[in-house]
Order: sequence, then structure tokens, then C-alpha cells
Amino acid sequence: MIIITSAREDSAIFVRQIENMLPSGLRLNPTKRQIEEAGDRVNPTKPTDATVHLFNFDYLGYSFRIGEPVREKNKPLGDHHRTVAVDIAENKITRFKTRVSRSFFEFSKSGDWLLLRDRIKFLTKNFSVYNAKAGGKKIAGIFYSYPLASSDAEGIASLDEFLRNAILAKNGRIASLSSPKLTGAQKRQLLSNSFMEGHAKASFVYFSGSRLKQIQACWKN
Repeated sequence: MIIITSAREDSAIFVRQIENMLPSGLRLNPTKRQIEEAGDRVNPTKPTDATVHLFNFDYLGYSFRIGEPVREKNKPLGDHHRTVAVDIAENKITRFKTRVSRSFFEFSKSGDWLLLRDRIKFLTKNFSVYNAKAGGKKIAGIFYSYPLASSDAEGIASLDEFLRNAILAKNGRIASLSSPKLTGAQKRQLLSNSFMEGHAKASFVYFSGSRLKQIQACWKN
């Protein structure tokens, strides 16, 4: 649940009131509870100032970051409203990065360039898979799994930077093993993939069921 209040109430009393409203047997999870407070007064910043982030929270795979607005000329101070940036949650970003790393690590062992190429395409784009429970196809991927995120959000941008480093870096435990096995042409082909573009354009990639199993094999467990 996301509950927005005036922040004038006592937080401990308010939490008890919410718990008393829950159906019998249900309780709030204190480990997942997050209480944040922002002042009543909105303080717009100058365009040249650094962005002021007040707080952020994760919800259903998304990260919501609340910040002060940038002051607009000829706009009354009272008409400025705080910004809400929607990104992919940090644990989901970490999962993408882990899969990128494992893809390059597997390539360093197998030397299977085509499988590495398909894995990076799969991660940076969107796809459809058969869902036996639903009795049909399910669309997923960087956009369709997170359609509410901004395509230029910091988290998605960080994925492109991480991928670029994985392709071009020569140092590091995995890069030192995979980089010597990639040709210049192969690196350029990998660099043509982008998480931001896959999200902004909702780009699709198609693989057979057997190829999908091969692609996902190194990410299990």
C-alpha cells in the first residue's frame, strides 16, 4: 500500500489505526514499512543547481524518487509542484547487471559468440513467451515488464553504461577473460544494443523456444 497523508498525525498511532482496519489475521510487515516526510513548502531550485532528492521508495518493481522542482520563469512560486521520477527498482537493476556479467563470463568459457549476441539482445529488448498457466503468450522485456518507467531514467541509463563497460573494458575478473575473445566487429555489434532504446522504442526480438532455453540457461540459480 502507498498512503499519502498531511504528515500532521503521529506515525505510530497512524500505523496502529491502519492495522486495526485490516481483515482479521492480516498484519503490516514492519521490515517493508517506510515512512517519509516532506515539508509543506515546495522549494524550487535554480536550473543551474544540483537536483534535490527528498526521498525515494520501491513499489512493485519500480523506484519512485521525489524531488524539488526546477524554478520556471514567469510561473508563480505556488504553482510549482514536486517531481516524481519513476525508474526500475534497484534490485531489478542489479538482476539485469548480474545477467549481463554472467553472459560475458559464460562466453569467456565457451567462446560461443552467437549465444552471447542473442543474450544481450534478449536483455536489452522485449520478447514474447508461452505462458502455460495463462494458456497463451506473455509479453515481457525491458519495456513491457516496466512500462511506467521513464526511458531516460537513471537506472536504465546505468544499465547502458554497465553494458558498455562489459564490452570495452580490458581489466576486471570477467572483462579480462572475455574481451580478448571478441573482435572489433563483434564489439561494435554488441554496442548497437541499448536498454534505453529498447525501452523507448519497445523493440522486439524473436527466438524459438529451444533458443530461449539456451539463452536463459546461465542465469538460473
